[in-house]
Amino acid sequence: MHIVCVIGSNYDKSIGAQIILNIVKSLGHNYTYEILDLKNLNTRFCLGCGSCFNTGLCPLDSVDDLSFIKNTLKSADIIILYSSVYVLSVSGLMKNLIGRCVLYCHTLELGGKLGFTITSTSETGGQKVSEYLKQVQTSMRIKNLDNYIYRKVDNNVSDFILEVSKKLITK
Repeated sequence: MHIVCVIGSNYDKSIGAQIILNIVKSLGHNYTYEILDLKNLNTRFCLGCGSCFNTGLCPLDSVDDLSFIKNTLKSADIIILYSSVYVLSVSGLMKNLIGRCVLYCHTLELGGKLGFTITSTSETGGQKVSEYLKQVQTSMRIKNLDNYIYRKVDNNVSDFILEVSKKLITK
């Protein structure tokens, strides 16, 4: 099984990057994985031109990394979306990616893939962001199996990684 993890955090020392990396490393040899760290990729903002709906192609895909990202997502058996909470929403990087992949809500190219979401927050907003990411996966016909929220005030990061790793293997 091939897992693609999308990290939507701008912070170089993101707790999410630590969580994702440790989870996928703990899954064992039956899994391969790729990590798409959006802060290290060039993703331009959607132009709103409608070309993706009219032609199936985005004019920006040839000038940024979206073709690479889309092909990587299509290669996955399991897609994990991660975002920390930014003012009760996903990060701008994650929101931009979702906007640029809107066609997947209509073409169903990611249909049948399995999905999980991981959200982190200092204290609040985790449930709202988790639900949004789940709805995004569902809209793209990714079968969302579960959603995990790391709350800094409630969780020890090592315990959270261990717990989520065990649940991912089970599901």
